[in-house]
Amino acid sequence: MSIVVLGNDPITYRRCEAEYLFDLQDWFAWVEMHAWARVNAYYDGDRPKEIFLVIGQHLSPSYAITHQKNGSFECEVLLEADVGIPSVVEGKGFGRLAIKNAYANFGFEQSAKKSSETDPINYTIFLHTYNCKSKPLQPFKRALKSRVLEQYR
Repeated sequence: MSIVVLGNDPITYRRCEAEYLFDLQDWFAWVEMHAWARVNAYYDGDRPKEIFLVIGQHLSPSYAITHQKNGSFECEVLLEADVGIPSVVEGKGFGRLAIKNAYANFGFEQSAKKSSETDPINYTIFLHTYNCKSKPLQPFKRALKSRVLEQYR
């Protein structure tokens, strides 16, 4: 389980405009084989299983994240609530409860606080990718780097 707690600042969403999306996808299809050639050359043994085209992202100036596996770690999130009690004049029988803020208290592996107001840094929280994920195109079983090094031994 992964937990992401964002700061109180607004989230920014950047994306490829719809009018340029097809051109971007066309470009990705054109360079895909070259991209895998680079991946095979640079990442001989620890190569990614797929590459993908990012077409949008959510950005935040502050965040905290943790990845929990099998209940091995603990983390604490503090919630600030806003409770409303109905008045008799309104004629409603239900109150309201809203979460105003959430704060990462402890147990988060990665976190970033907001930088200065004059030069803000935004961190990518979520990526939106083109649905067609590229799998390796590998006519040879071994990466180029290992084949070249083998010739000079």
